[in-house]
Amino acid sequence: PEAKIIAVLRNQADRAFAHWRHNIRKGREARGFSSSLACEERRISRNAYFRQHFSYLDRGHFAAQLDRYAEHFSDDNILLLTFEQLVQEPQETCNRTLDFLGLSPQQIDARTRFNENPFELRSTLLAWPLFALNFVMDDNSRGLHNLRGRLHGRFNLRRAAERPRLDPELKREIMKRFERENAQLSERWGIEIS
Repeated sequence: PEAKIIAVLRNQADRAFAHWRHNIRKGREARGFSSSLACEERRISRNAYFRQHFSYLDRGHFAAQLDRYAEHFSDDNILLLTFEQLVQEPQETCNRTLDFLGLSPQQIDARTRFNENPFELRSTLLAWPLFALNFVMDDNSRGLHNLRGRLHGRFNLRRAAERPRLDPELKREIMKRFERENAQLSERWGIEIS
């Protein structure tokens, strides 16, 4: 109950698109972004693997997730930050986080970018057969999960690709979908998601 919880929230459209790009880079996703969103609900209802990897929009329900934490932890033990704060105000955000944890402020090198990599696509040579294994796996298919992982690792051929961009109109549509929930976040938690 006294644990400190730190959550970094990103607007749901950019978060979903980054999740999709990650899956593309890892060779897990073969569909376009719009197509992936269109079939998300059906896909994530299949099994835990699909829920974990293909819940692009479903993971954007931050208010419900935070409410679950609030049932067990006091608001004083929950710090909410936005991805934009981390990028635009790294020093201030770092010191705010350290203060929340009861630690002294520290000077950081905000010029260093971590977790930034070139956009690369994994070879589609095995993408579809590996992806097809997902359809026959359920939560108890450990052997198939392991086989899929070994095959994926062995044939992990990469090629550089142009980084896909999120269509501005699609971004507006996604953000409109989360408008009410983001207003609740603002009212209940005092954090603005845009």
